[in-house]
Parts: sequence; structure tokens; C-alpha cells
Amino acid sequence: MKRLIISLQLAACFMIFPTGMFTAFAADDMSGVQEIQTQTHAVRGVITDANGPVAGVNVIVKGTTNGAISNGTGAYLLQNVPVGSVLQFTFIGYKTQEVTVGAQEVINVYMEEDTNLLEELVVIGYGAVKKSDLT
Repeated sequence: MKRLIISLQLAACFMIFPTGMFTAFAADDMSGVQEIQTQTHAVRGVITDANGPVAGVNVIVKGTTNGAISNGTGAYLLQNVPVGSVLQFTFIGYKTQEVTVGAQEVINVYMEEDTNLLEELVVIGYGAVKKSDLT
């Protein structure tokens, strides 16, 4: 009985929607997908400051989790960076830099020190505490 009901429902669908409509809908749907896809490419560069290359700078595509860290020579490489996205360069003690990505594949960045963020910190240590008392 269930097979008969399902068969009748399928037959009704084919009577209401001819197969040509399904084909046209699928073709329209695929063209929309192609238009939505964005162009991506790899972006690389070197990050420097007044003293030369800066290692350990965080480079991230703003609003995503796609990121990298500059190596010992200040170089970085990011894959799959969409055209028109914004790269954010951050490091402790430096001003955050933001660069909009166009068609260029090499983006070199100069980091400026931000002395306003750094404050004096005094650490005082004395006494003895057992490890078991801390946990």
C-alpha cells in the first residue's frame, strides 16, 4: 500500500512539473553558482620595521580563520586569499596594519612601533608556596 501511495505521488509530480522544467531549473541554478565563486590567489611578502625583518607577525584574512605567521626573515605566505579581502598584520608593540588585496601577489608591509600600548610592569616575587596549595 505504501509503494502505491509513493508511486502515485511521484506520478503527480511529473504531471505537474514536466521534465523540461527540471532541466531548465538545474541549468539556471548552476550558472548562479559560477557567478558566486570568487577568485582567490596566494599572497606573499616580507614584513619589516626600522630595524629590519620582523619575525612572529600574525597575518590573517580579516573575518576568516585563514592566516599565517612571518618567519625569521619576516617572510609570510597565505594561500586562497580572495580578491578584495583585507589582510590584517598584528604584533605586540606595533600598530595594526590593514591592506586591501587586489590582483597583486606580493604585499610587503612596514610595521610602526606603538609605544602608547606598552606600559611599565613591575613584578615582585617573594615567599615560598607549596605546589599543592596553588591547585
